[in-house]
Amino acid sequence: MENKLIFSDLTYKINGILFKVHNQLGRYGNEKQYGDLIEKYLKDFKIKSRRIITKEDYYQVRRYLDALKLKLGIIVNFRNLYLRPKRILNSSIRII
Repeated sequence: MENKLIFSDLTYKINGILFKVHNQLGRYGNEKQYGDLIEKYLKDFKIKSRRIITKEDYYQVRRYLDALKLKLGIIVNFRNLYLRPKRILNSSIRII
């Protein structure tokens, strides 16, 4: 079985936007500031801001992926000193 990163180009672009926003606002921006700046770079993209990412946040992204029949989601916490985007895969969706 081939071990290939799914949607690597798209993930790279989204992560680039997230890092750009984090570099501009730092870790103390509020949800609206992050959202407005991300929207400036990527239309119709929304993000939530919290101090920590919980298991419930992870499961919420999984529910979005299932409901929308999407393969990949990314969750990120802008409050950390260093940005660490996490890829969340929906294993029930097959990519051909």
